[in-house]
This record gives sequence, C-alpha cells and structure tokens, in this order.
Amino acid sequence: MKLFNNVQELWNYCSFCPICQNNREISVSVGPDAVFTLNSFSKLNSILELQCEYNKRRNIYSVEYKIDCNSNQFEISVTNVREGDPETRLAFPKVEKAYFYFYIQSSCQQCNCSTAHGTDLELDVLERKVSNIALERETFRFLNEQDKFHISIIHDQNVMLVSRCYGFDREDEKSISLPIVKLDLSNQSQVINKIKTLILFS
Repeated sequence: MKLFNNVQELWNYCSFCPICQNNREISVSVGPDAVFTLNSFSKLNSILELQCEYNKRRNIYSVEYKIDCNSNQFEISVTNVREGDPETRLAFPKVEKAYFYFYIQSSCQQCNCSTAHGTDLELDVLERKVSNIALERETFRFLNEQDKFHISIIHDQNVMLVSRCYGFDREDEKSISLPIVKLDLSNQSQVINKIKTLILFS
C-alpha cells in the first residue's frame, strides 16, 4: 500500500502527471452511495470543503465537511433539512455521526495516459481526523515507443498488471501480473525496456 502522511500529500501526488509532467484533473466522490451525495467541492490552499446531502428515512440533510488537508482534522456542520417524514427526523448531532468517506481520483487531460485512484478516506468522528490515507491504484499508458504498454499498479495487492497496446484505443485483453518495481515514468524508453525484461523472466 502506498501511504501518505496527510490528505495534502495524496492530493499533490494525484495532481501531477508523471508521464507528461502536467497537472491532472482531480475529482472527489463520497459515500456510502446509498445515503450520501456530493453536491459540490472546493479547495482553497489546504482547506477542502465538501457540500453533501445525507438521505435518511425520507429526510434529506445538508451537510458540510471542512477538512484541513495538512493536519487531517475536520469539522462537520448540518445546515438544513428537507423533511419527507417529520416523525423520523434525526437530531443534527446524530447526522454528524453518520458513517462517511470520500475519495480522490485524477486523470490527465493533457496526455490521457495516466490516472490515480485514492482509497476511501474515512472520517474518525471521535478523533476528528481523516484516516486511511493511501493510494489504491494507478494506471499508465506508454505509447511513444515501438512497443506500447498499459500498466495498472494495484498498490493494495502489490502487483502491476501489464498489457500490450496497439495504438491509443486498443490493447490486449490478457494482462501479465508482475511485482511492483520502481519505474522512471518520465523516461518511456527505459520503462519499456524494464517491462520487457520483467516479462521475459516472469
């Protein structure tokens, strides 16, 4: 597992495309899907704000999460409720304790050759801290050399799945599972040679 000390480190990692050296576009999602939806998010410096709705027993609560990405601390505020069933309405402090997580994903819109997917970042309501800050998987496509590859690095399983590419949109359905090794992602020729050597001796 690729771990990070705080949310900001994970955000910075996801923001940068190691293939073309440009910024990747970040998206945020929330869960559990059955009860939480994300209306909007914004990040100013180290503060990430998530404007969410919590749907419980036909009542919809407006919930704001404000996360300090450097310290991992957060605040929760319930600002409104749209009542569908007043008899089952929850007190706002109970809504604040509802199980909630968010995750960060990114993709490069410049080269379209890299993505990053964070794990579910869980909120410890007692400690008021974000936990489980890690990267789940990454994908890279190396298309500049004669031999082209798509690599998926699955961090929680400690494997790389490698498949051959044939142009931008086609690749082998079969993939080879290899151990994760250090790759200089900015040097495609070196990466391709290393992958071919690993495949040869796998």
